[in-house]
Amino acid sequence: MGIQPETMMQIHSTGIVTAHGRGVAALENALANEWRTPPAFDLPGADLRVPAFRVPGDALEDKSVLKKMRRADRLGKMAVIAAYDAWTGSGLGDTPPEKVGVLLASGLGPHVRTFKFLDGILDFGDAAVSPTDFSHSVHNAAAAYITARLQTHGPTQTVTDFDFAFQHALRIARCWLVENRCDAVLAGAAEELGAVMMHVCNRMLDIPRDGRPKPFAFSDAPSVVPGEGAVFFALTLPAGQETAPCIAATTETAPDPDLVILDAGGMSGPETEYPDMVHPETPVANYTPLFGSMMTGSAFQCAVAARMLEKSRCFANPLAETARNIRVCRLQTDGDIGRIHCLKRGKNGRWQNIRLQRSAPPIPSGL
Repeated sequence: MGIQPETMMQIHSTGIVTAHGRGVAALENALANEWRTPPAFDLPGADLRVPAFRVPGDALEDKSVLKKMRRADRLGKMAVIAAYDAWTGSGLGDTPPEKVGVLLASGLGPHVRTFKFLDGILDFGDAAVSPTDFSHSVHNAAAAYITARLQTHGPTQTVTDFDFAFQHALRIARCWLVENRCDAVLAGAAEELGAVMMHVCNRMLDIPRDGRPKPFAFSDAPSVVPGEGAVFFALTLPAGQETAPCIAATTETAPDPDLVILDAGGMSGPETEYPDMVHPETPVANYTPLFGSMMTGSAFQCAVAARMLEKSRCFANPLAETARNIRVCRLQTDGDIGRIHCLKRGKNGRWQNIRLQRSAPPIPSGL
């Protein structure tokens, strides 16, 4: 059974946790207000403070959602809260549990717990290392927590890739839906910012000490302010003429969008080619300065895009003063936004696009 590239998925609800807190309302509040410098954190083992977008502790303290997750790490808690909010807000609660799939995309997965497990081997030996650290270092641990909390029994998978993990997850979600393996899919991304990652970013990337990245500089050595968070979307195939936003990952960029979000977050090497991928008259955006640079930043860009389609509103770009020779949305404006592209370049020079639009095209016959 062929999967047609024009087959899109309807977004019923979004759950999100970022440095600005929990929920779409917190994200929208950050979009509507003036950009603020992220706080600086002590870099363990070094006399240095590094700016970063970290999820506040109070966003992960919902005991009703996180019950039976006492031993879970931050990655698991962020993923569960975002997935729970997306699912409970979707209106899809009557879907049979065996027909609900879960897809978690991540660049580095549970690397914090993995390094803790490796430290345990060095400190205590193979026979005495913590089995809890081992079980939580497995990449699928966070996704397993989601299925346990929501009591879903459908296919569950974790997708890892340094560049296009979320794009791959969207393609798998579409396959599951079109092939009738699932009636609904929770697809999202989660990243945790640990001490090792902070050291790597500090040593190998350009972290501006004032916490102000340059999202539109498009340089050979882009600046990075690292971040963490989780975002999930409740997806189905469109059933009719719904007006809810729809989404699909593709390598195609046509038809011409009303807005292009350039996912230039600094994690995938040189960004000089981004301006060449956009028509000079097409408005562009980049919301990375709101949630920080992550390998799965495209998922967070798509959360902003979905909100813009729902409200027919273009949110102002933070730190747009770095833009040169491109048309950037500098002010929040209301208007007819129907199609948005989220474009990303990988380290290998390949490009991936995520198309979002206000309503879905007809499903091809025979699917």
